[in-house]
Amino acid sequence: MPEGARSVSFPFRIAAPRETVTYEMKAQVAGSGLTTVAKLTILAADPAVRAVTEFRSSADVALDGTALTGTVVLKTPAPAGGITVSLSNNAPYAGAGVSIPLYVTIPGGSTSASFPMRVFASYPDVARPSADIGTSIAIGDIVVVPKEFALSAGGLRRGTAKGAVGIGEAPNPSGATVTLTSDTPGFTVPPTVTIPPGKPGASFPITVSDSIPYGKRVVLTATWNGRTITSDYWV
Repeated sequence: MPEGARSVSFPFRIAAPRETVTYEMKAQVAGSGLTTVAKLTILAADPAVRAVTEFRSSADVALDGTALTGTVVLKTPAPAGGITVSLSNNAPYAGAGVSIPLYVTIPGGSTSASFPMRVFASYPDVARPSADIGTSIAIGDIVVVPKEFALSAGGLRRGTAKGAVGIGEAPNPSGATVTLTSDTPGFTVPPTVTIPPGKPGASFPITVSDSIPYGKRVVLTATWNGRTITSDYWV
């Protein structure tokens, strides 16, 4: 606080809550305890009136290091003064996903706003970044792949999931077909995955049967262009 002043202003942001909440704002000066100086009630957005409806990406498949543009879309125009939408990359592991800002502000009267994203991928994966305003959320799927032929790996629960395979920086003018096999009955993947022309990778479905014991290691094998690689999944 400037010398001689009795007050000071500062910006702050509170993420949109899932339900109405009240916060206490406290302040402290040297030699004294915390004092409540204000109470602020944040109303949860009514999803029937104000909601996030889409999370768009400038590409649905991208190489490690690629710069992308994300866009958040609202159901109705933002109020006067704008509205901030929280963003998350939802990356369960540090090796693959997209880097994004913590939030984006949609100007008053607009229904969308864009922001920068950048891909990081030491292995293929399906990134699922999201945008939310507490009572509504939108999620986008982006296949992220490294710059070499590679196959996704990691831990999975029983049920259905998505894997990913990438051919890196190799030219792909006519499309590519990757053959997949699993060494474990009940861990089901398609026999082939088609990567569309001009794309560096694609996702594929995985089904994990209830018959597979927990802690089981599963080896997937991918073959493309005369090359074979493997990856480990754990149930």
